[in-house]
Amino acid sequence: MRVITEKRESLVRFIKEQLLGPGGTRYRFVDVVTLQEEGREEPLVYTNELINSAPGALYSTGILFPEDGSRSSQPGTEPQRDEELNEDQELDEEAYTLNQMYPNTMGLTCCLNESIKGDNDLRIRIYARHYTRIDKQELKGRYGVLLEQDIKTFEELLQQLPEDGGLKDLLKIGKKGGDNVLLFSEIPSKDAPKSIRRSIRTLGATLASRLGAKEGQYLSGYKEYLFTSLKTKVPAGGERSEIAEKLEKIESFESFSAHIDDLLGLFESMGYGLWKSEPVEVEVPLDFDIPINMTGKKILNYRDTPGFRGLWNKDHSDGTQASLSLNLQFSKDSRVDKGSVFLKVQLKNTSTTFTQEVNDSRYYSAFNETVNQRTFFGVRIRVISKHLEPYRGFKKRTGDKQHGCLR
Repeated sequence: MRVITEKRESLVRFIKEQLLGPGGTRYRFVDVVTLQEEGREEPLVYTNELINSAPGALYSTGILFPEDGSRSSQPGTEPQRDEELNEDQELDEEAYTLNQMYPNTMGLTCCLNESIKGDNDLRIRIYARHYTRIDKQELKGRYGVLLEQDIKTFEELLQQLPEDGGLKDLLKIGKKGGDNVLLFSEIPSKDAPKSIRRSIRTLGATLASRLGAKEGQYLSGYKEYLFTSLKTKVPAGGERSEIAEKLEKIESFESFSAHIDDLLGLFESMGYGLWKSEPVEVEVPLDFDIPINMTGKKILNYRDTPGFRGLWNKDHSDGTQASLSLNLQFSKDSRVDKGSVFLKVQLKNTSTTFTQEVNDSRYYSAFNETVNQRTFFGVRIRVISKHLEPYRGFKKRTGDKQHGCLR
């Protein structure tokens, strides 16, 4: 049972890392300054994640995007409108034009019992991650790729590279604790990535020929041929060991190549660069008495309520801003003679609205750098109170095997 539980927990953790984050690229990219401060056993608590992709292209849930004022994300539709909430409006989906592909708001509803009157034991906390692309000048000598290959094997392959690539002059292997990190001491020239990759391809062709591939056969094709031989021909012991040894050498080269390719990608102008997250954790200021003796509903709009606008914000160098704001609604169910209060919490991305300049081909999308810098990821809302209660009570039913479940 323990093995099953561990496998399930591992699968759940993997799904969270890939969909919600952090951990989409594991610890492939590291900052040598903080390398020892970050543990690598629990990726889910990695507070300053480094990824080599726009976060909107990597993660797919728990995201709040900025408003699209350009109408470029969904041609033919109206841009999102942020309408004023008032006492005649419901604080729900109808108050905003929602974009299902690029959600701008999220929320939850809970129930507080009447004992909260005069106590005000209610806390609301907001959690998220905000990403910023690191400038190329900051990358050199500090940010790199964690070497997950045997360093001796890596260095042997590095020495075999043709000299025309220029990689040996740029690359340095930083050592900190028990880790090795691949770094560039200088920013590669515009033509360097192309030359380095050509050098690596030449080494791959040489290795393929040395291992017995046919003339002109790529290493990947030869690897597939060897795997097929193991599956179908089932060669005798000696021959099987020889094939396994060849496959090991090919996989070592592929790992070497992947490490270099990832490092080059951080510096290329056509790539996404390197993005670093910072944690967002905010306690919402609730400097008022919880309305209990009321009829209908009471809305606290972020436009009019001190402390609700810009719960967290960050100014960008171009004069724009990434920002989160909050709306609250308290209401009572007039059909039930009960003192309970329903609380609706709505979190909204109030970052600077995305606009598209004339003749600008960069439209609103999850891959757009400007959009990503005004987006929040891994967003969570947490309501804490000893007065929380279920919407409806539950009771035992005779003969019901699941009588202990909430209904």
